[in-house]
Amino acid sequence: MHRPQPSRRSVVGMSAAFAASSTLAGQLLNASAASASSPGPAGSAGPAGSAGPAAAGCRVGRGGRAQGHVVWWAASDTSQAGPPAPSPVAFAAAELARYLGRVIGGSVPVVRLANPSGTAPYGLAFVRGQVPTADVLAAASRDAEALSSQPEDSWTVTTGTDFSVLTGAGERACLFAAYGLLRQAGVEFFAPTFTFYQGAAESVPRSPDLVLGSGTTHRSPQWALRRKYVEEGWSINTGALVALVDWMAKQGLNTLVFPYDYGGFGSTRYDDFRTALAPEIARRGLELEVGGHGYQSFLPQSTYPQYYTSGTNVFDVQNGAAVDQYVHNVLDYLTTRPEIGIFDCWPPDSAVWPKAALTAYGTAGNAETVVVNAVVAALRDAAPSVRVERIAYGAAIDPPTGGHSFDPDVIVDFAPYGRTYSAALDDPSSTTNAGYLALLRQWRDAHEGPLAVYDYSRRYRWRQLPANVLPVLARDAAVYRSLGLSGIGCYAEPADWLSAEAVHLFAAHSAWDPALDDGQFLGAYLPARFGASAAAMADYFARTTADPDQLGSAAPSFRDNYTAARAALDSARRAVPAGSPRRLVLDRLDQAAEISLADVAISLAASGTAAERTEAADRYEQLTLRHRFDGVQLDCSYVASRYGEDRDRVAIAHEYRAPAWGYADPSRLALPAGGTAVLTVHAQDVDYRGHRVQWRLTLPEGVTADRTSGVLEAHGERQGAVAVRLDAGPVPATGDRSIVVAFSSSGTELTSVTCTLTT
Repeated sequence: MHRPQPSRRSVVGMSAAFAASSTLAGQLLNASAASASSPGPAGSAGPAGSAGPAAAGCRVGRGGRAQGHVVWWAASDTSQAGPPAPSPVAFAAAELARYLGRVIGGSVPVVRLANPSGTAPYGLAFVRGQVPTADVLAAASRDAEALSSQPEDSWTVTTGTDFSVLTGAGERACLFAAYGLLRQAGVEFFAPTFTFYQGAAESVPRSPDLVLGSGTTHRSPQWALRRKYVEEGWSINTGALVALVDWMAKQGLNTLVFPYDYGGFGSTRYDDFRTALAPEIARRGLELEVGGHGYQSFLPQSTYPQYYTSGTNVFDVQNGAAVDQYVHNVLDYLTTRPEIGIFDCWPPDSAVWPKAALTAYGTAGNAETVVVNAVVAALRDAAPSVRVERIAYGAAIDPPTGGHSFDPDVIVDFAPYGRTYSAALDDPSSTTNAGYLALLRQWRDAHEGPLAVYDYSRRYRWRQLPANVLPVLARDAAVYRSLGLSGIGCYAEPADWLSAEAVHLFAAHSAWDPALDDGQFLGAYLPARFGASAAAMADYFARTTADPDQLGSAAPSFRDNYTAARAALDSARRAVPAGSPRRLVLDRLDQAAEISLADVAISLAASGTAAERTEAADRYEQLTLRHRFDGVQLDCSYVASRYGEDRDRVAIAHEYRAPAWGYADPSRLALPAGGTAVLTVHAQDVDYRGHRVQWRLTLPEGVTADRTSGVLEAHGERQGAVAVRLDAGPVPATGDRSIVVAFSSSGTELTSVTCTLTT
């Protein structure tokens, strides 16, 4: 099967258009035919922190002192009294001032304009000195009038000598414009500010004499739905979710999708995070989408047994009372959570429908129309601002037949779960993908409403093998654009974000410009992110494009490619200073490469001896435990099954939401009668705030230790560790025995782990 390769655009000898702009966003703007951008910032700091040549434009700083202030206005804002959530424009003004202040090294004031009149009901600007307000508003009105015919979230930044004015099609578009202007000032938003990035998620240059170059930048998104999915949410916590939402706004994504209660497991529930999350979404003006698998969440069989038939997990959709009760329960949920803008109306995963319903309606998809359309009709009266989404997935991936259809207001997400990422969706060499593309085209013909794609390029089953499938994603986006689709979304698991940073970032850029080529993206991203290591990192990305689903019999090829990729990382690491943000990212990617090679070693050991298989599994387990909080490896059941363990979702959720954690190395230890062994106890800093972790051992009869308790210091990725000598008595023990290691911090029990002893 043909595997798309990255476009071989030279990273060192970039085109003049790329070289003209020092920032990732600037390079992509120059490379995109869909956008018209101004020159890059005059006086912005280069890699060494030196100021560039001055150019005509708006001076923000002189010697680190602000030469003006940020003004904003929004007629809908009610924040003056305090408690109500402010307009996204107010947040945009605060963000613009905050980051400009960081760039120049001084404070930038923020001023609200009270109830301005004109055709720009909301907007913001950086204004020099005592420039008349009327001039700023007149410029904003001109841009707002031009934006009136543009898609929602479009924005314009116009910069002259006296001010830089930001307008948008919608208030959150003003926030997108603010981040666009900051990119012109040299700021980069590579990733969410997850704690494990330790300050390397963003790059803010120092330019005390910053001048914003004159000109106009206009951006319009090609897709209306630009999403990130919390999905299984193994590693979410409040801080990570806030960082994710913040990054989404910085990248112009507009919708966060959160499960009502993923799988009914109780580990990933919207209500558990609502208090902290909803205000963060509101202040940025983003959309919140809640729901997912499945109907049983709102009509549980244990509470409503009369609506179910034996052996099913979908209620009887032919029973009007059952449908009415389901709709009533959904409306009760949504009307008490007015922040939700989209409801995901899905059946259970692996749905088992009543046979009578399938006979009556013909297909599961046809039966779904009954439920989904009933919810839509009820919401038109009870909550008309809430839209309904359903997923074309599994047994219901085909469009409805026999005169059945979904209401045109329904958002349909096409979810090609079985597709391969070894080839683009339209690659004729893949018969599997060809079938999904045919179905997608059928959906485009059959459904009058919004049609989007539920993308699987961050599959959980790939574990954390590097899957930089950018060539496939770029070609897929072109297909979706040609079909007139409305958007795309993909998973956003925090714990392995760093190893997949480029995929997340490319997807965000592509959501605005689906014509973006992977070569264009890498040509801009690599020098911006890795500086002198860009060429070596181009080699790394070229060697990590394989779909991990192909591992199996191709393990030798994966081993060779990953080994070469790690060698490229080694070259890249030598080219940047130790302790720098770039070095931190490269060091973490090296950790990810080590883990990936350990994963592949399990496949290679499958045909070996039992001892070889055990050794490979144990190494992979220990690397997973060691790096699960470093941004490169997700501790979850998909990974644990690889080394022969079964992990509980609720336990793992507790792990990622705790301040600190611990583990023992190894998890299995041979200790014969009269023998000795060493068990290493590790403490880990989950939230990267630094912790003192207490540990204590519980030993089985006949085993002693040189110490049974202690305190370990854990700071960021630096774990605390202590080696404990174990001695077995002279009397042989029978069967397996266990040592339990309990961890606590600040008087709070964290976890306990077990080391199994064998004789």
